[in-house]
Amino acid sequence: MTSPISLPTRPDPSVAVVTGGGRGIGRAIALAFAREGLDVAVTSRSTDQVAAVASEIEAIGRRAVAIACDVSDKVAVTAAAAQVREKLGPITVLVNNAGIHLAKRFSAVTDDEWQRVLAINLTGIFYFTQAVLPDMETANWGRIINMSSAAGRMGVPFAVPYNTTKHGVIGFTRGLALDLARTGITVNAICPGWVNTEMIRANAEGLAAKKGITHEQALARLISTSPQQRLVEPEEVAHVALMLLSDSARSITGQELGIDGGIVVA
Repeated sequence: MTSPISLPTRPDPSVAVVTGGGRGIGRAIALAFAREGLDVAVTSRSTDQVAAVASEIEAIGRRAVAIACDVSDKVAVTAAAAQVREKLGPITVLVNNAGIHLAKRFSAVTDDEWQRVLAINLTGIFYFTQAVLPDMETANWGRIINMSSAAGRMGVPFAVPYNTTKHGVIGFTRGLALDLARTGITVNAICPGWVNTEMIRANAEGLAAKKGITHEQALARLISTSPQQRLVEPEEVAHVALMLLSDSARSITGQELGIDGGIVVA
């Protein structure tokens, strides 16, 4: 009789890093992970918001650390990963959520703006993944979750830099998933649509300015593009991230999981 294959399972305790974890989707994922029993490090460019999220995590009963880190700075990323290991232990879950949006006509985009969007939305994923991957390889288990967007699967006007990076996140996810396919590490991208966060309100402000309409009218226009005619809640995105942690999700890798109310297929 053939012996059953021994598959790696999630280390206990597990330590997760959530970049851009101070608000919106990042905060929702960090809190969902804590409720699942993970210790969580949250990062952002300033500590104000992530410190509050870390306090919420500790109130749930898990260990937490808040770190100020610009993901486009390789030295800062390496230092942040080292700090997490020192305070919480080896990192086996990474959510690359940090990102910025730029709503602007392509002809008006400056060199600095182009480079900044690429540096945070794409290069930052490269830096943080390289910084934590050795921990996952040692554990023979890991989950890398990259935050793309519905804009990574379709075109969006006035958002060429953002579009470019979010398509790039999907390419990064597919390539790395194949590199790690014979390990216990999976790599997936989540592609939210219009989510009820500060970013959607900033997008509405930009649309309102371009069209000469009110913020409320602009927000209604954005919502109207969803077949479900509603915003996605951050907790819905967190639910999918939580599903990917499961040992039962070990065969899900190299995928882009849309949470967009049907925008991409409309």
